[in-house]
Amino acid sequence: MVNLTPLDIFSLAVYCTTITLGSPSNAVALCVFLRELKRKPTPNVIYMINLCVSDSLFIALLPVKVVETVWGEWALPPVFCPIYNVFHFSTIYTSVLFLTALSMGRYLSVAFPIKYKLYKRPCYSCLVCFSLWFLVIAHIAFIFLLAATGSRDHLVAPGQGNASICYANFTQAQLELLVPLRMELAIVFFVAPLALTSFACLGCFRELGQSQLPRRKKGKALRVVAVTLVTFVVCFAPYNASHLAGLVLRRDISWRREALLPSTASALLNPLVFFLSSTALQQSAVQCWRSAEQHVRDIKESPQRIWHSAIPQGKGVDGGPTQASEKRRVQTTAID
Repeated sequence: MVNLTPLDIFSLAVYCTTITLGSPSNAVALCVFLRELKRKPTPNVIYMINLCVSDSLFIALLPVKVVETVWGEWALPPVFCPIYNVFHFSTIYTSVLFLTALSMGRYLSVAFPIKYKLYKRPCYSCLVCFSLWFLVIAHIAFIFLLAATGSRDHLVAPGQGNASICYANFTQAQLELLVPLRMELAIVFFVAPLALTSFACLGCFRELGQSQLPRRKKGKALRVVAVTLVTFVVCFAPYNASHLAGLVLRRDISWRREALLPSTASALLNPLVFFLSSTALQQSAVQCWRSAEQHVRDIKESPQRIWHSAIPQGKGVDGGPTQASEKRRVQTTAID
């Protein structure tokens, strides 16, 4: 363990908060959407399920970052460095693409409700999700393979104080190859999705503004669109901006770690977008709360129920008739 800097402490706070709050919130959202999928499979439900899976995988990998920050070095065997980074960055960009798919789905359902309904088949949405997963993982894995040509010291190499660091020590020749690839990655998986998401959100604003929906429903829909766009920009723009800075300066940017922190927080913020955009999730949250209250009430009442069930019906504690049974017997005798 090394002496932690303020940046290390802040990073640990972001990691631990995301793990602590993001894990249960994504698990609840995933359960709700899986149940909704059985009831009524729609494209948005399928995209949200994949977004939950992507965020859950990202959170599952975060403990490695926590250990690396606390120890100040790469803690796993060197072979896991490229594997970890491929899946770590893949889950970031799949989240970007699934948020874009959600935004485009909302826009098409608002702007072209009749035509879009003809293509709202679960098989098409599943094919889109599979293609996005394959495209991102294959793309990032290919970049790592190209970066691994020549020297492999960038995978796990000595850093300060002979501590092993992962994916950081690049030669100038590798940077000449890697920096343009990072920029291409940002254009394909962030700039293009950002353009589509912005177009979809602005289109939703325009269509909803001209619609005859009640003011309350219209305001809710506009808030969902606005929150989606803000989350998209705030969480993913800083890290992709580091790729642009690296291309301009032709070197590895020192603040890439800080730029990744908002992307980490996206795994925690996305369930908030789910909650705002899904009536099913809101209703299920209320049902879960009521079920929890009922469960607590049942636990409190269970000892009393066990005690009463142990007493034979019509008998007192001492084996004699209870007052209620004796009263009923007297009333029956009087009627006869």
